[in-house]
Amino acid sequence: METKVLKNILLLKSEELDDQQLKQINELGFNPMTLQLLNFEYNEFQQNVEQAISQLSQYDGIAFNSINSVKAVVQALKNTKIDSKVRIFCVGKKTKELITSQFGIEPQIVAKSQEELSEKMKEQNIQGNLLYFIGNLSNLKANFNNIDKLQIKECLCYSTQSISKEQLLSQLQNKKSLYEENLHAIIYYSPSNTQFLLENIQFLKENNVDLNISCVTKHIAFGKKTLSELQKFKEIHNISDSTIFVCENSTFDDILQILSKNV
Repeated sequence: METKVLKNILLLKSEELDDQQLKQINELGFNPMTLQLLNFEYNEFQQNVEQAISQLSQYDGIAFNSINSVKAVVQALKNTKIDSKVRIFCVGKKTKELITSQFGIEPQIVAKSQEELSEKMKEQNIQGNLLYFIGNLSNLKANFNNIDKLQIKECLCYSTQSISKEQLLSQLQNKKSLYEENLHAIIYYSPSNTQFLLENIQFLKENNVDLNISCVTKHIAFGKKTLSELQKFKEIHNISDSTIFVCENSTFDDILQILSKNV
């Protein structure tokens, strides 16, 4: 029986695919490789989070901007439990799943982005004091300045930093098939990941790692902000508009659909 040759795709994301996701991508004929470009720091913010948690009774609800913000709170909670009656709001399906598994609470609103969360909270007339757990790259003021009777207290609970160029080079040197064979697709999960990789393409070439960005069949952006960042590098790397796709709903199913129809 002839072995099916899988096409290589590169995913710029912080976590490996789970078994189900890996199976689904393999079944479409692709071999996914993950490039982890970000580091997350929690410890230096733990006192911040612990203080916020001790004052939870002062708030009418809490919100999480990502999986990482949930992880930061879980780390700081220790033996403390979040009241099951508290209203929780979050960004992202994976964030919702972690909240449910860790706290046993179903979020009242789950949005795809901070902008959408703001819109949904306004539509549902959410009022009162809200404690929002965020990372250093979040910009709440741009999204939550139009909701009357909602006062938001930000709690910085983690920071996001790019790895070094040398660490990037090392990861890719261990994934030689990505640049020794044709790379069919790159999936960009965040603006910061996108910027970091594309700013260092020349550095990689100088160290004998050439991803042949201009020859990649499809560039798939996870959400509109990531798309916007990707488009900044179109001319620099000769990326054609016809090769750029966006996951409008920012879901893994979007990625599968684009891969199955367009690559």
